[in-house]
Amino acid sequence: MTTRPLRNITSLFRTVYFTFSCLFYLIACIVVIPIVYGVYQGLSFLGINMEGFKAAVGKLWLLVTQSLLCILIGDNTYVLHEPITADQLINNTLIISNHTSYVDWIYIWSLLLKTGKEGISFIAKEAVGAFYPLKLGMNMLNFVLLSRKMEEDRKRLKKACSVLHESNCYNLVIFPEGTFIDEQTKKRDIEFMDKELRNRQLLKELSPKEIEERNIHTTIPYDINNVFQEVIFPRVKGIKFLLDELKPTLKNILDCTIYLNMKGANTTYPSDHFTIKNIILGRCSRMQALIICENIKFTNKIAEDSSNWIYNRFKKKDELLKLLKLQRNDKDNIDEICHEYKQKGYSLTRIYPSVKVTVFLSAGALLVIFSHIYILYFLTGFIYRGVTDCYKIIEAFYG
Repeated sequence: MTTRPLRNITSLFRTVYFTFSCLFYLIACIVVIPIVYGVYQGLSFLGINMEGFKAAVGKLWLLVTQSLLCILIGDNTYVLHEPITADQLINNTLIISNHTSYVDWIYIWSLLLKTGKEGISFIAKEAVGAFYPLKLGMNMLNFVLLSRKMEEDRKRLKKACSVLHESNCYNLVIFPEGTFIDEQTKKRDIEFMDKELRNRQLLKELSPKEIEERNIHTTIPYDINNVFQEVIFPRVKGIKFLLDELKPTLKNILDCTIYLNMKGANTTYPSDHFTIKNIILGRCSRMQALIICENIKFTNKIAEDSSNWIYNRFKKKDELLKLLKLQRNDKDNIDEICHEYKQKGYSLTRIYPSVKVTVFLSAGALLVIFSHIYILYFLTGFIYRGVTDCYKIIEAFYG
């Protein structure tokens, strides 16, 4: 058997496996999450400290989701990070990252657990919690869901930060771009950059009074004159507000850059690769994910100049991702890139699915498959009996 037919058969098997595992996962979420949430609320009402319970539930939820993801894309996830000190493990940390696809949060959460981080929560858009059982779980785990309405979001962030200040240790994750990169968001960046360039020119030409009357201002640092290629512009207002609120207790910032090596894919953006067609054909399983992390000590200077700081961080990400793409042309996989970073003192961590959880998902997938077979068998029998009865009636009528 040639390699291509074998690969197609493997891809088909992976797709079937993922589909039924996903069905089981959704059913489990619908049934289990409300029960767990009810237990959490009830015991919290009685004054019992539920931090350990939340951490255990979050870890289990991630392990199941991570195993589901690995069925789809394989275990080709690499994390490169600078050595983590004991202080950094227990210090309050804000994690920032570029946003490439719907699965980024799984990568980041896996990375944080793998490196011993606790008290993990995320800032995400409200649409993520549209599935109600999922929203219950997110509320329990202190996820902050934003509506994209600044006044409302300020209240939510302020409330969330007040909770974080009271916790022993927190690791808050945010994707400053607000959404993942694709053709549409790139187009918005181009329009925004054009507006910025026009405003820069007007600031030179108009008097201070005219500038004030027309409310002309710029956001992007003057050393940035073009849109980024591999990332999109971060939302600076939200970042500024968040840093101002976290300033009393924030100690570190972990800057993560996610690079997806879509081997053999002729697509510009990762979202173009994660399509139903590619999932069905099993093409997503050939993808490699690389996360490069940099530790940054938080200072008041960062908060005071947060707009320029975050833009420059994303400028650096853009340059790194462009370099990684160039290197991809010369390297078959990520191993050589990892070797280069290890020589610079970085540690390499691989993210693998839990064997026990994968077995659990497999058993669930089999349960769903057998349930479908039973339902199909029942329906087939029902239809067969109906057709047989009709045939007998017709035969008796004409006989």
